[in-house]
Amino acid sequence: VPASAYRGTLPITSNCAYSATAGASWIQIVSASGNPVSYTVDRNTGGARVGTITIGTTIVNIVQDAAPAVSSPLRF
Repeated sequence: VPASAYRGTLPITSNCAYSATAGASWIQIVSASGNPVSYTVDRNTGGARVGTITIGTTIVNIVQDAAPAVSSPLRF
């Protein structure tokens, strides 16, 4: 996912009851038992990072890009 704040969905193809949980503080589950599962990701201000969302017994990796580099002004 991009370094900016992001909202995503994960489609579910199961007839069984399930619940979704986030495995990182920067991932929030918006809809834990609906189809699709909805989640948001906080803006990243550092390096690339990996978190998880667990849906039933399935673990989904959420990989977020690093924040863009900030260039310094040139000084002579």
